[in-house]
Amino acid sequence: MKNRHKITIMHVSTNYLPVVGGIELSIKYISEVLANYGFNNMIVSSIPNKIRADIKSLEPSCTKIIKVPSVRILYDELTIPLTIPYDALKRANIVLSWTGSSFFPYLICREAKKMGKRIVTYMIGVEYLRNHHNTIIRLFGSPYQQSLTRKWIETSDLILVTNAFE
Repeated sequence: MKNRHKITIMHVSTNYLPVVGGIELSIKYISEVLANYGFNNMIVSSIPNKIRADIKSLEPSCTKIIKVPSVRILYDELTIPLTIPYDALKRANIVLSWTGSSFFPYLICREAKKMGKRIVTYMIGVEYLRNHHNTIIRLFGSPYQQSLTRKWIETSDLILVTNAFE
């Protein structure tokens, strides 16, 4: 039997456990299933405003968790990584981004693309800020989201979209 190289998938999301939400739990469960099929998994998420990196969470034992120091400006969507995990990116074969309109995963995936990595983007709720109940978010957030969506289209090799808005 031939010794095959295991594929490593890096999941990138602004938040991950202990933050609990639909994206965070989806990443956890999907990485566990992929591990059962023999894939290596890494999860990269933010540590907003330099919160300590030794957060204990419901981490799956089959996955390496990388918390990146970040700055969050008012909203999750405006989280900026202070560093790029280049060493981890070198080990990844595929980078899977989980995003609605978040800047954090875009910056990491943009660097991964420059390194020749395949980028898969799972976009949740495209253009949902256009219909936001808050007028200020609708006014400023919608153009920001449209601009970032165009950047994702340029960066991604494959884009998966759930719906027009949630």
